[in-house]
Amino acid sequence: MGDLAIVSGGSAARSFSTYHSQWILTVAVYSYTRFRRNPLRCFSRSNAVDGRFLSSSIGTVIEVSYRRVKATLTVVLVVLSFVGQLLPVRAASTLAISPSRTQEASSSGVTLVLTVKGVIGGQSYNDYWAVSDPSGKNFAITTTIVAPPSGNYTISKVYPRDFGVGAGLTYVGQYSVAIFQTAPTTSLVGAGQFGIGLTDKLFYQRTQAVSIKAAGYTANDMVTVSITKGGVAAPGFPIHVPADGSGNVFASWITTVNTLTGNYTVSLTGTSTAPKTPPDSQWFIIIPASLDLTPTALATSANSLAISTTVTQPDGTSFTRGDVTGQFYLSGMSVGTSIRLLYNQTQGKWMGSYQVQSSDPAGLWTLQVTALDSYGNDGQGSTSLSVTPPPAPPPQQNQFTSLWFLAVIAVIGVGALIGFRFLRRKKMLPPHLQVDSEAVNVEAERLMHRDFFRSIREQLAKKRDTGEGEKNG
Repeated sequence: MGDLAIVSGGSAARSFSTYHSQWILTVAVYSYTRFRRNPLRCFSRSNAVDGRFLSSSIGTVIEVSYRRVKATLTVVLVVLSFVGQLLPVRAASTLAISPSRTQEASSSGVTLVLTVKGVIGGQSYNDYWAVSDPSGKNFAITTTIVAPPSGNYTISKVYPRDFGVGAGLTYVGQYSVAIFQTAPTTSLVGAGQFGIGLTDKLFYQRTQAVSIKAAGYTANDMVTVSITKGGVAAPGFPIHVPADGSGNVFASWITTVNTLTGNYTVSLTGTSTAPKTPPDSQWFIIIPASLDLTPTALATSANSLAISTTVTQPDGTSFTRGDVTGQFYLSGMSVGTSIRLLYNQTQGKWMGSYQVQSSDPAGLWTLQVTALDSYGNDGQGSTSLSVTPPPAPPPQQNQFTSLWFLAVIAVIGVGALIGFRFLRRKKMLPPHLQVDSEAVNVEAERLMHRDFFRSIREQLAKKRDTGEGEKNG
């Protein structure tokens, strides 16, 4: 049966499914109140071609006046409301899958949880569960449950444990899940996927161990495990591992701080086990190690801050080689200079210190510590503490200026002393040893003039003799 649409003045009020016919009476009352002066148009929802909310009355339309349709519409609505109580109720369902990815030979398997809401309490429901593995094999079970009065029920199953003989997690790839309700009606109530691989993760940090598990091999078969990167074997591979009595294979690869990063492929092949389809092969990626730092900063005596931090690698071991530095910040601005930390073998920590200066700002300082090695593995950590710098010391006189001033004073003093002693000694000379300076000056002037005139006479005599010689020649 199609939906019923109530139209007034060329536009639809709204269409409703017969599954919700209990609401129609409410719509009819609203239509009577809102459109009592307009003609009503009724048509089958299957004839409506312009969507759930109509803007025009396209299709097969019967138009009648309000007075003529009143009695008929009332009877129709009452009948539809009664019929709607007898029709099946639409249910809502969800399927939860956990985990979404795991390894072959997983002992816990994959849990499938189906939750159905809105069914009829007391009614019996049959659900058909089907799982398809990457090889194309299908495994199915059927469950039956009587819905409780609430109309909601939940069923949980574990694959492969609950899916019979032959079911297993023995292939790499995606497993598809579909659940159908087969009684009282048939409908799809749940669908999803989960992945199975050889490794426990797809991404590994350096120093982490790559765990490898596989299943479906002949008991005690010798299995070759290969790990390659670009066609080149990883250090120590391939290796040969015997399967256990259940045909399960377990191996691992311990990466190091300098393991090459990038995409790797792990593959397994048996000696007596027939090749799998799809084969046991999968990719995984190695990335640089993210170091974990837990720094601390404590105030000590003499305005010093003691800094220490542990640095842990992804595998849980201590980071002992590399560069570890600290820097204080206040409101995003650096305080002081970078502090280099050194590894203390006894305490197993990187340690350093910072001397707080009176010129440093007061407040809540943040210490950020960074660790880095030559292979690109790195990490950061931070902590905070409140710091009050020491008061500024009183201004000190320039020592060089003081010494220079004292030296000048000493020179002046020595010069004065020498001059004083010289003058005193001069006054103490006997009269016959004292010099008449004025007489000395007069005599020196007389001698200077006498020598001057003598020089002039000599020059004139030479000039006269020279002239006579030229005439005779």
